[in-house]
Amino acid sequence: MNAAVEKLLRSVQHRWVRRTALTVLALVVLYGLFGYLVLPGIIQSQAQKAVTKALHRNFTIERVQVRPFALALSIHGAKMYEADGKAIFASFGELQLRVSASSLWHLAPVVSEVHLVDPFMHLARTGPNRYSTDDIVAALQAAPPGPKPPPAAKPGGGPRFAVFNIQVDGGRLEFDDQPAQSRDVVSDLALGIPFVSSLPSQEKVFVEPHLSATIDGAPIAIQGKALPFASTREAVVELALQGVNVPRYLAYLPFEPRFRLSDAKLDLNLQATFRQPEKGPAAVILSGKVALKSLRIASLEGEPILSLPQLVIELGKTEPLAGRVDVASILITGLELNVVKDARGALNLEMLAPPAPVPVAAAQEAASAAAPKDAAAASPAMHVTLGKFELENVAVRFSDHNPAKPLEAAIEQFGLRVSDVALDPQSKRVQIGQIESDSAQLRVLQGGTAKALPAGGATSTAPQKAAEAPVPAKTKSPEQAPAPWSVSAGTIAVHNWQARIESRGLPQPAITNVTAITFDAENLSSASGGPLGSIKLKAGVNRGGALSVGGALGLEPLHADLALDLNSVDLLALQPYFTEAVNVLVTRAELTTRGKFLLDRSSDGAVRGGFRGDFALGPVATIDKVNGNDFVNWKLLSLRGVSVQLAPLSVEVGQIALNDFYARVIVDPTGRINLQDIARSGGEQRSVTSEQPQTAAEQPQAAAEEPQSAAAPAAKPQHATAAAASAPVPIKIGEVALQAGRVRFTDNFIKPNYTANLVDLSGTVTGLSSSADSSATVDLHGEVNDAPLTIGGQLNPLAADPSLDVKAGVHGMELAPLSPYSGKYVGYVIERGKLSFDVAYKLEHRQLNAQNRLVLDQLTFGEKVDSPSAISLPVRLAVSLLKDRNGVIDLDLPIGGSLDDPKFSVGAVIVKVLVNLVTKAVTAPFALLGSLFGGGEELSFIDCDPGSAEIPAVGQTRLKGLAKALTERPGLTLQIDSHVDPQSDREGLQQRDLDRQLRTLKVKDLVAKGEAATVDTVTVAPEERPALLARLYQQQLAGQEKPPQPAQAPKAPPQDKTAGGAAGNGQPPDPAAVEKGLLAGIAVPDDELVALGDRRSQAVKRWLQTTGQVPEQRLFLVATKVGNDAGAADQSKTAGKGGRVEFSLK
Repeated sequence: MNAAVEKLLRSVQHRWVRRTALTVLALVVLYGLFGYLVLPGIIQSQAQKAVTKALHRNFTIERVQVRPFALALSIHGAKMYEADGKAIFASFGELQLRVSASSLWHLAPVVSEVHLVDPFMHLARTGPNRYSTDDIVAALQAAPPGPKPPPAAKPGGGPRFAVFNIQVDGGRLEFDDQPAQSRDVVSDLALGIPFVSSLPSQEKVFVEPHLSATIDGAPIAIQGKALPFASTREAVVELALQGVNVPRYLAYLPFEPRFRLSDAKLDLNLQATFRQPEKGPAAVILSGKVALKSLRIASLEGEPILSLPQLVIELGKTEPLAGRVDVASILITGLELNVVKDARGALNLEMLAPPAPVPVAAAQEAASAAAPKDAAAASPAMHVTLGKFELENVAVRFSDHNPAKPLEAAIEQFGLRVSDVALDPQSKRVQIGQIESDSAQLRVLQGGTAKALPAGGATSTAPQKAAEAPVPAKTKSPEQAPAPWSVSAGTIAVHNWQARIESRGLPQPAITNVTAITFDAENLSSASGGPLGSIKLKAGVNRGGALSVGGALGLEPLHADLALDLNSVDLLALQPYFTEAVNVLVTRAELTTRGKFLLDRSSDGAVRGGFRGDFALGPVATIDKVNGNDFVNWKLLSLRGVSVQLAPLSVEVGQIALNDFYARVIVDPTGRINLQDIARSGGEQRSVTSEQPQTAAEQPQAAAEEPQSAAAPAAKPQHATAAAASAPVPIKIGEVALQAGRVRFTDNFIKPNYTANLVDLSGTVTGLSSSADSSATVDLHGEVNDAPLTIGGQLNPLAADPSLDVKAGVHGMELAPLSPYSGKYVGYVIERGKLSFDVAYKLEHRQLNAQNRLVLDQLTFGEKVDSPSAISLPVRLAVSLLKDRNGVIDLDLPIGGSLDDPKFSVGAVIVKVLVNLVTKAVTAPFALLGSLFGGGEELSFIDCDPGSAEIPAVGQTRLKGLAKALTERPGLTLQIDSHVDPQSDREGLQQRDLDRQLRTLKVKDLVAKGEAATVDTVTVAPEERPALLARLYQQQLAGQEKPPQPAQAPKAPPQDKTAGGAAGNGQPPDPAAVEKGLLAGIAVPDDELVALGDRRSQAVKRWLQTTGQVPEQRLFLVATKVGNDAGAADQSKTAGKGGRVEFSLK
C-alpha cells in the first residue's frame, strides 16, 4: 500500500510538474511573441500619438525593437518636426534601454544600460526673446498638472532606483540666430555616466560622468564624479573648453553693445567640488584655469580700444560659500589699451559698460538697499588671496582731445609682478607681499596729436556716442561715511623705468627726460598706526642730472624722514614754457639740492616738519635773443643751511652766496631801463643789450608804458592792511655774500652815451631777520670806474616795519666820463674833476632821514654845449660859488620823508634839492654864502650913515663874512657898487659940514686959551652946542648982507626979551631953529654926492684888502649912482636911509 501510494504520489507530482512546465513554456512563448511582435508596435504608435498630442508637433519613430528576454528596448529613427511640419526639429538615430533583472530583488528599477546614438536638435531665435520652441513651451504650460510624487519613505529620502552605463554618442545641436544672422553648432557630443543609483548598497559609490563636444569647432570636455544619493552628497565636475569663439555669443547680451568684439577665444579648465553633509553648511570648491586669448575690442567706428593676446587666471582652492577666494595667479601678456577722451569729455571706455538702468521708485530702492544688508549679515566674511599677478609687455595709451589742452600719454613695455596678495573686505584691508617691475616706458605729450605716439597707439578722434547719463548715487552723510580701505605692501622694487615728458603746444618743444628710474620700498602701509616703511628713489634727469630720494615713510598718520639729493639738474627743459614771455635766452642753468624732508601729520590734521638742506643754482647764463650778447650770468648762487618749518611757517637760511656774477644794464634813448624789457610786452621782441635806439614802433610802446609806471606810486600803500591781516613769516638769513661781481652800465638817454663799470663787487650782509628787534650788518665794497665803492651799516628789510641805518660812499671817481651828462643837463662838458659821494640813510617807523654828501674835486667845465635840456642858469658862477679855495665843492643834501607818502622818492628828492641849491646859488649867491659862512642874505650890501663914508659896525661884520666867503671861493670876483640917496645923503653932508664948523669954533676957543686941539678930534658937548650955534649964526649974519633965516623959526614968546628972542631986533632964534637955518644955508652939489659914494666904495675895498685880505685883483669898483641913476628898486631900498654899498659876484 505504501508502494501504491508512493506511486500515485509520484504520478501526480509528475503531472503537476509537466503542467507547470507547459504553462511556463506557454507564458514564455506568449511573452516572447508579445515582446517581439506586439509590444514594439504599441510603443511606437502610442509614443507618436502621445508626443504629437502633448507638443502639437509631428513626431515619428522609424521602428521600435523589443528584446523581451534581454529586457532591452531599442527605438530607431525618432524624429520631431518643426511647427511647419517640414524641417526636423529634433531626432536621434537609436535609443537603447536595458533593464536589469536585479530590479526584482532590489524591489526598485535598475537600468543596466542607456545608450543614445546621434541625437540632434535644431533651435532657432526668430526675434528678440522669441524662439522656435515657443509653441512647445506654451503647450507644456497649458497641459494639466500630473500626479504628485509619493511622499518619501523617510525625511530627506528619495525614490530608489539605479541606472547604469548611460551613454550619448554623436550628438549635435544647432542654434540658428536669425536676427543676428549667425549659426552655432555643438557637434560630436558624447556623454558617459557609469551609473546613477540611490540604492543603499551603491549610494556611496562615486558616479564618474564625462561629457565631450565640439562647440563651433572648439572642443569641450566635462568630467566628474558624484555621490548624488548618499546621505552626504558630494560631486566633482571637471569642465574643459578650448578655443570658444566668444564674439559668437555677443548677441545674447541683455543689452545692445556699443562696441565691436572682433575676436576672442576662451579656454576653460575648471574643477568644481560640491559637498552637502547631513549637518552643517554646504561646501563648494572651485579650482582650475581660465584663459582668454586674442581679445580685440574696437569702437563702432573701428577704432581699436583693447587688444589682449593672453589673459590666464588660475584658481587655487576657492570656496565661494565659505567666503574664501584663492587666485593662484593672473597673467596678462601684451595688453594694449587705448583710452580716448573726446572734445566733450566723454571716455571711449564708457561704451564698454551697459546702459544705466532706469531709476527705480523710492520704495524699491529702499528695499533693494535693505536686501544687501540682510544678505551681508547672513553671508560669511569674504577673504581673497592672490598668489601672483603678472603683466608682461603692457601698453596703455591715453588721448585727450580737448581743443584747449590736448594731451597724449602712454606707458609701454610695462612689466609688473605682484605676489602674495590678501584681501579682507570685512576689515577693508589689502596686504601685498611683493611688487616688482623691471621695465616701463612713460611718455607724456602735451599739445600733440595721436600720430605722435608709437605704432599701435592710434587713438580715435571721431566723436563717440554719448553714454546715457547715470543716475547720480546718493551721497552719504559724514556720519555714514564708510571706513577707508587700507593697503600694505611688504616690498616694492621698480627698476629700469624711463619717462619722457614733451610739450608741443609751445613755440618750441619742451622735453624732460627721466632715465634709469629705480624705486625700492619696504613695509609701506596706509593702515592707521601701520609700521614705518622705507623708500629709495633714484633717477637721471635730463643731461647729466641725478635725483635721489630716500628714507623712512609712514602713510597713516603721515610721517616722512626723507633725504633729497638733486644733483646738476639741467633746467633748460623748462625754458619753452616762458621763452615767449621774455626777451632773453637762458643758455645754461643747473640746480643742485641736498637736504632732508621731515613731515608729520598730527591728530588735528596739521602737517608739521619742514626741510633742511642746501640749494645751488649755477652756472647760469643768459643772452640777448636779438644779438646774442651776454645779459646776466653767474657762476654759482648757493643757499646753505636752508631750514623751512611748517606750522608755524618759518624760513631760515644760513648763507646766500653769489659768486662771479655779471649784469648788463642799459638805459635806452627813451629813458627806459633794459631790466624793464626782460618780460616781453605787446608781443614785440626787444633787445635787452643793444646800445642802438629801438625801432620807431617800439619807442611809442615804451613811452606808453612809462605813464603806468609813473602812476604806479600813486597807489595807496597797503602795508598796514597786509600787516594787520596776517603776521609776517619769520625769516632769518645768516649771511648774504657777494663775490667778484661785475655790472656794466650804459646810458643811451644822454648824448653822447655814457658807460660805467662796476667791478669787484664783494662783501656780506649778515644777520638778516624779520624780527623787529634785529638788524643786519652790511659790508659791501667794489669799484665804480676805478673808484672805490663802500656800503656799510645796519638794516632790517624783512621786518613788517623795515628799518635801516646805512652809509655808502664812492670816492675819487673820475668826472670826465660823465661829460655826456653835464653836456646834456648843464650845457658844458667836463674837462676834469673827481667825484666823491657819501650817503647816510636812516629809516625808523617808515620815516626816512638821509644825509647826502657830494664832493666834487677840481670840477672844471670846458666847452659850452647847445642842449635843449640844459638848465638856463650861469652854471660856472654856481660852481665858483660852491667851490672852496682848494677847488672842492662839498655839499650836504639832507632829505627826509615818509615811505607811506606815494609822492616821496629818494632819488627825486635828492635831484630836487640839488637843483634848488644850484638855482639858489645863481639867483641868491649871497644867501648861499651867508648860509655857508655866516651873515645871511645881508652879505649882498652894507648901509652907510647919511653923508658918511665910514663903515658902520654892522657893515664891518658883514664884510668879515664876505671876506671869508671870498677867501674860501677864490674863483669869485666881487663888484662894489655904491648907491647915494640925494635926500638923506645931502642932508647928511650938510649936517657934517655944520658940525665941522661948530668944532672949528671950539678949536679956536681952545687955542686961544693955549690948549692944543684939532678939528677931527675935538667934540662939542650938548650944553656947548646952543652957544656955538649962536656965534656961528652971528658970524654968518655979520659977514652977509642978508644972513640966513632960520627955517620955519617959531615966533618968540611975548615975555622973551633976550637978545635971541626975536630976529627982528638982531637976537638969534632958539638953537633948533638956528641949526635948521644954518643947515639950509649949506649947499651940497651932486659932485659931492658922487664923491661920497666913491669914498664909500673905496672904504669897502680898502677894508676887504687890508682887513679881509682879499686880493685887489678880485675887487672891482662900479661908478657911483645918485638919485635917478639908481633903479626904482634901489631907490626904494635907500630912500630916507642914507647910502648903500651893494655887491655882486662874477
